[in-house]
Amino acid sequence: AGQVGTAVRWESSANNWQSQNIIANNTTTLSYNNLTVTTRYRVLIQSGTCGQAASNDVTITVVPLPTVANAGVDQTLCGNQAVVVGNTPGVGMTGLWQIVSGSGVLNQQGARADVSGLTPGVTVLSWTITSGACGMSSDQVQLTVDNAAQGGAVTASANPICSGGTTDISLIGQMGTIVRWERSTNNWATAFPIIGQMNAAFTAGPLTQTTSYRAVISSGNCGQATSASVTIDVIAPTVLANAGLDQTVCAGASVNLTGNNPGGGVGMWSGPGALIQNGSQASIAGLAPGVYTYTWTITNAPCAPSMDDVMVTISDGSSRGVLSDNGPGTVCAGNNTGMLTLAGY
Repeated sequence: AGQVGTAVRWESSANNWQSQNIIANNTTTLSYNNLTVTTRYRVLIQSGTCGQAASNDVTITVVPLPTVANAGVDQTLCGNQAVVVGNTPGVGMTGLWQIVSGSGVLNQQGARADVSGLTPGVTVLSWTITSGACGMSSDQVQLTVDNAAQGGAVTASANPICSGGTTDISLIGQMGTIVRWERSTNNWATAFPIIGQMNAAFTAGPLTQTTSYRAVISSGNCGQATSASVTIDVIAPTVLANAGLDQTVCAGASVNLTGNNPGGGVGMWSGPGALIQNGSQASIAGLAPGVYTYTWTITNAPCAPSMDDVMVTISDGSSRGVLSDNGPGTVCAGNNTGMLTLAGY
């Protein structure tokens, strides 16, 4: 508008007229489309034989479409800090990190962001590249924060146990998954894995020696932790009780009993009368004639006790009786005969 003359041609330039493109158009209008770079336009006007004059130029500013955002790969980590890096925005574009869900505090520096204050669980971040009026592109990255591994503690349903017995082992208070169980019979100077055992509870035994148990726990990228162990004390079986041979004792005499050595257990005599025990021996006095049974018991908890009986027979005591002469009582020397009789014994 406002020109004097007719349009000779249109010209365009994408480099501030350092070079130009000739557009064969001698009308006063020009349509443009699908521009990819900022472009300047002008028209050359000529009036008759007079020289040509250029119109003012008009700049069509082309804003590029946003660069396709790339927030990086998902991360699984231990601790409360992470670093995320997005791709670089194109010229004239801006990039922004934001927390979509979860925990944390962002400190953005260009396409990079330091994330602090993460808590166990999943945090989702978005990386958005904006290109003016031409919209935006977003991508998300997921941060999975694992709990630190916690070993917990091992308990036993029965402890101590008798040799050959079993006990139920359980793991409590752990954080993470069981990698393996271990056992030791020398206070962890050496440890042996329990092959195939991954459960939090199982039955140990039969055991014949004192054995310790523990579990190794893993939590994602947070390493491993070992549980507190439990030591199952295994007690030797109870010594087989032997109360000795049966006895026959005269009335009025003391009865002496002797049991075998109880080993690691405790021995106890039981039976009628006033028993006086000294170690594995016992004595009883003042028993009337008759038959008595005494029991020698060896206890060795948690093993079953062992018992044996001995029978004591108390016989009647000797009696002096009465001796009598059935003859005349007085006889001649060298010429006599008679009979003596004992009675009442």
